[in-house]
Amino acid sequence: MQKCPKCGVGLVIKLDEDKPRNPSDGDHLDLKALLDRIDEDELDGNAREFVSQTRERFEQYGTRTRMSEKQMEWLRSIADGGNRKDDWN
Repeated sequence: MQKCPKCGVGLVIKLDEDKPRNPSDGDHLDLKALLDRIDEDELDGNAREFVSQTRERFEQYGTRTRMSEKQMEWLRSIADGGNRKDDWN
């Protein structure tokens, strides 16, 4: 447990899993590989918009791109074949 340097009181650190974070190098490679596997033309509207924005952010920020774990899970789901237009027919 960490202690406050001024008063010595123990500090509790809360980690928020949904808060965007800086992905590790492995996550960046994963993010690039996921984006490369996705064909936007086959996606429904929300998924297409999400992938498009994610690609734009990755092109602009590269390894500084921040993603929450939920965003990474959705991107993995899309890359694995979820959110296709054909799923609704």
